[in-house]
Amino acid sequence: CFEHSEPLKYHCGQCDEVICGGCALVGKHHGHKPIRNMKDISKEHTAQALESVSKVKTAIVPKLENCLQIVDDVSAQLGREAESVRGEARQAGVKAKEMIDMQVEQIVQQVDDLEQYRHKLLDGQCDDLASQLRAARGVIEFSEKLGSLESKPDVLFP
Repeated sequence: CFEHSEPLKYHCGQCDEVICGGCALVGKHHGHKPIRNMKDISKEHTAQALESVSKVKTAIVPKLENCLQIVDDVSAQLGREAESVRGEARQAGVKAKEMIDMQVEQIVQQVDDLEQYRHKLLDGQCDDLASQLRAARGVIEFSEKLGSLESKPDVLFP
């Protein structure tokens, strides 16, 4: 204390100030009530704090532990569901691939069939054209022979 040079060991409840013994006995806080020892106040505050901690421990800690357990359970469920979805996606992908492969094979077969059909058509057309070419060559050859015989009318009409 500045006035009495004593340690501040007391509390004046009327002024709500920390004071020394001299202030409480003969100083400006003489006769004020309540004057209490700071150790007692500290013990009360400690007890109140411990009571609050106990309330937190009994009320909040179990709720937080329960929340943590719920989060762990949800996390585990999420992992299981994600794995299930991954499996379903893989399975659907395999089925889709099989369907695509089957469709590709059908298309390839259709292309093969179409190619064979068109080759047959082209072969037939080649045969027809070759036959027509032979016929045209025969007509040309006949016409050329006929032309060379034109100068010899008696050959045609004896």
